[in-house]
Amino acid sequence: MRESSLSILKKLRNEIATQTARAYLIVSEQSLLLEQAIQTVIAAWLGKDYDQLQIINLNSSELTPDYFLSNVLTFGIFAQRRLALLRAADELNGDALNTVAEAIDQIPEETLLLCTVEGKKPPKGKLTTAIKKAGVILELPQLRGADLYQWTREEAAGLGLTLSPEVEAELVATFGGNLFQLQSELLKLATFVGEEKRQVEIKDLKEVMGRSSLHSIFDLTDALGQKNLVKARAELNQLLRSGENPMYVLTMLQWHLANLWQCKSTAGANPQQVAAVLGIHPYVASKSLKQAANFDLEELSRAYLLAVETEYRLKTGKAPRMDVELDRLLVKTIANC
Repeated sequence: MRESSLSILKKLRNEIATQTARAYLIVSEQSLLLEQAIQTVIAAWLGKDYDQLQIINLNSSELTPDYFLSNVLTFGIFAQRRLALLRAADELNGDALNTVAEAIDQIPEETLLLCTVEGKKPPKGKLTTAIKKAGVILELPQLRGADLYQWTREEAAGLGLTLSPEVEAELVATFGGNLFQLQSELLKLATFVGEEKRQVEIKDLKEVMGRSSLHSIFDLTDALGQKNLVKARAELNQLLRSGENPMYVLTMLQWHLANLWQCKSTAGANPQQVAAVLGIHPYVASKSLKQAANFDLEELSRAYLLAVETEYRLKTGKAPRMDVELDRLLVKTIANC
């Protein structure tokens, strides 16, 4: 089983202070994870009371061999630890790339080179090869499932917040694909509830978000799961009138139908077991199990296949009107006609 990013970052925090490696290359598709990795390295290597002069920022698109050699390979004042930070290391090329790769084993002991790359895998080439020999390469996989919920909980705790299960589930389901946006929503909640109240309930989230797509989309999926066609159509119209992207609406409907289908398939399982298997929040699992009872397995299978067909029709332009296709999906799923 692949190690989670949270576990990797915790190990990094504990090990880097005594690390003998000359360089690190950290890779992730999620830019916020990279930034958190950078802050982890800074705190572990330089300490809490570091001076900004101890950080050498290297611009990958403008870096020259002379600048690297004169700033990174020289000894710092008073033998202070230094961090040479090279973001977007995969954009290095030419002489600068060759110089950095060839100089890694000459970096002074008090200096650590930290390279980051936003992507799935370390780039192939001289730099990766050199760091592999004299340093450490870390790949931070995307946060998903339980790891994403844990990250959200830890971010909230850092702001002094405790999220109710419903708030946690809705935030992750809506903003989990964008960690920066999820972090921004947590900051809004912290400002809204103030210092006195630190427990965040769903009513607080509604106050912060207002009549936004966050609540409309969950009202829509709930109406679908409850087989309430009148409410589902009203919520769909509200979403589309407010300018919500029809493909996002369809994606959320597909996600909910998939959860319902899988919950129906796991007969006798409790919410915790379902949550662990599907990688969803126990609150979502509990709600999905209740709603799945409103359907039989064949209905849900048919509805999910219809959602896939609807996606195909929308993406290929075979559907004359997106709103009509989405309404058709609701009617056929709920009214079974």
